[in-house]
Amino acid sequence: MRSHDIKAKLWLLTSCFLPPSSLQYTASRNPPPPYYGSLQPELTLVLPPPYIESTPPQLQPLAASSSLKCPLPLHVTLPDASAHDDRAAHNIKVINRELTKKRKRDDPATRSLQSQGRGIRKVAAMFGEISTILANAEEYAKHPYPDDDDEDEDDLDKTEPSEEDEKLSEMKRRQVTNFYCISCGLPLYSAERNLGAALEIKRLVPNLKQMVAKYKEKDDLSPLVHYFTALQKGANDARSDDFKQVTIVIGNLINQDRDRPELLVFDHTPLIKETRQQEEGTEVEVLIKQKAPILNPSSWSTRGIEHDITGGLLSTIDLDWSDPKRVVFLCCLIPWLTHILPSSFRVRAGLRGQTLHLGGNYWARIFYDKFQGNKQHVEDGFLKSRYLVKGYMVIFTAPSSADAEEDENTPPAKRPSRTTKPVRKTVADIVGMNGKVSPLSLAYVVIIVYLSLTTATQWTTEYYGVSMVQLYDFIVDFFEGPKPGSVAKARTDALLAWWNKKIFPSHAASAATHQTTVNSRAMLKAQHRAMEAETVL
Repeated sequence: MRSHDIKAKLWLLTSCFLPPSSLQYTASRNPPPPYYGSLQPELTLVLPPPYIESTPPQLQPLAASSSLKCPLPLHVTLPDASAHDDRAAHNIKVINRELTKKRKRDDPATRSLQSQGRGIRKVAAMFGEISTILANAEEYAKHPYPDDDDEDEDDLDKTEPSEEDEKLSEMKRRQVTNFYCISCGLPLYSAERNLGAALEIKRLVPNLKQMVAKYKEKDDLSPLVHYFTALQKGANDARSDDFKQVTIVIGNLINQDRDRPELLVFDHTPLIKETRQQEEGTEVEVLIKQKAPILNPSSWSTRGIEHDITGGLLSTIDLDWSDPKRVVFLCCLIPWLTHILPSSFRVRAGLRGQTLHLGGNYWARIFYDKFQGNKQHVEDGFLKSRYLVKGYMVIFTAPSSADAEEDENTPPAKRPSRTTKPVRKTVADIVGMNGKVSPLSLAYVVIIVYLSLTTATQWTTEYYGVSMVQLYDFIVDFFEGPKPGSVAKARTDALLAWWNKKIFPSHAASAATHQTTVNSRAMLKAQHRAMEAETVL
């Protein structure tokens, strides 16, 4: 073998240690980005031809810290395709293939359909067929209802809305089409909510509009069926994954907090007698307080109303969960006893004997701060549960952020400083939440956390008389129902600002940082006005 061939092969083998100076920039952007995966100019790694009779330059291996700052080339080529061996060509093909895969992963339009559909249930529509939602939204866009804000001058003098106006508003808010979901038989969303969900779906799936138009022109709908089936599968799989993940987290939280006062009030496990030997040799019977069984984080079988703690969290604030255990047992054997006993004695008995249902109202204790609410002021503490915050963080900002969330009643713990930034994007970043908690995403978390307390082993739309679809609509209407400028709207806006501060404390769109911007601009404008006034004088 000739000497220049040996030198060429040695050069190719040591190409991985090339210093950054061997990278030739074909774009004008300078300097190169510091990390892999950032936006970077198009780079070309040029290897010297092996047939040149020259001594390769001295190669100095880079240190680990400095090699990480070398940007990833977008394409690797040889200056002369006829002057390289098969092994080098294979290595170049492998590198180019990996670079192509990375670019496809970063581009939302080239991600798989199932991946694009995973955010639909979270921020667009938790229930319903995606294709049906889009179809009904298109029909509604052609014939929308008149807007409530478009009032005549004569209507401005009215102090109360007429009966016809109330019927129209209720029909607009609760309008359900004559079509039903083929797979589950559920009624579809209201017309206006369908339109909002369709806009979110089109935002999450960039090429959706083009795909629908393409196959409609060809009059071939079979590819569209496969297209929407893939989107639907991705959306439903993500919802099931969130359900399983939150179930584990909530189970662990209840096990950790079972000795806290806010959960002990629900634990009515009966006392047991135990005989103990005293120093004098006499035996004494002692009553020992038992605790509710520890939950298996990955199992649903021991939850629901049969478990004292999960049952108490599922019960509503107008129900008394503290009836004696023996009454519960008797009412399970003799159901008609629940009708003659006082209300404080028949709640747990009626629920476990299936003579009462949880569906009386949606003011469940799991939704409240410290799991206690006021029947006279149901909005006090509503949707401020610590478990809801944990569930939201697990779904949208990764489990690590949920672990880092601190309790308001305990002093902040010292945490080690982070030296590296997370590489993977959070779900909130992928779906484009921009640091704001939306009513739809919060309603999604409410349903997931509520079902995590039940014995439902798979996704369901009803539990003990509570419709998950109607509960979802109720939470969304709680935020979107009040009219702009009303006192109720101010309360819901303040609640969303509270959630923004909890979930996205350092984001520019959060309430705390936004208020800093508002204050700074106000001070600047005041000083500008003062300067203008001095100039005029």
